[in-house]
Amino acid sequence: MSLSVILPAAGRSTRFSQLPPGAMASLLHPAMKKPFLELAGQPVWYRAIVPFLQRSDLSQIVVAVSPEDQRWFEDRFRAQITSGPIRVVAGGEERADTVESGLREIDSSVELVAVHDAARP
Repeated sequence: MSLSVILPAAGRSTRFSQLPPGAMASLLHPAMKKPFLELAGQPVWYRAIVPFLQRSDLSQIVVAVSPEDQRWFEDRFRAQITSGPIRVVAGGEERADTVESGLREIDSSVELVAVHDAARP
């Protein structure tokens, strides 16, 4: 049996960032978004996938980030991305769009797909 994981990380972090009402979340620097902050020395998004990386049946992990954050994410977290079968893709406007974007990247031979929130290690 093979497993793939989709990690939606394209959110705006508006609740976490404490932006005032009406402020544009797109102005928030990616480094200030909850999944991209460090927790005990590791990025929150990476902590969320560590249990999956330890599975022998893991085929791939797809991290879906907002298109505006993708280049920054790939540069900032290159070491973590290259440490396993991790692929970064552009997410969508809504969570469902982001998950769909991740599903398009899953190999057709994969039998199980898990969707796990990047902000919840």
